[in-house]
Amino acid sequence: GIQILLETLFYSLPQMANMAAFLVVITFSFAVLGVDMFAKLYIPPDASAMDNNYANFQRLDLAVMMLTRFLTFEDWVGTQRD
Repeated sequence: GIQILLETLFYSLPQMANMAAFLVVITFSFAVLGVDMFAKLYIPPDASAMDNNYANFQRLDLAVMMLTRFLTFEDWVGTQRD
């Protein structure tokens, strides 16, 4: 029983790594696109629905974190409120 499960997990690791790499490439591509389109966008200081220091597309690392927030549904409604 458990040996078959571990063997199946061992054989599926390369496919899971491929899927993880695919998600990283897609996230990075959309982060670059978001920074290119929205980096110079003015964010008003009274935009209080989200933390404007970290939830924006002004830098590439912040854009990747923002897209990861969207992918995992972590407070993604709050980021769309403003």
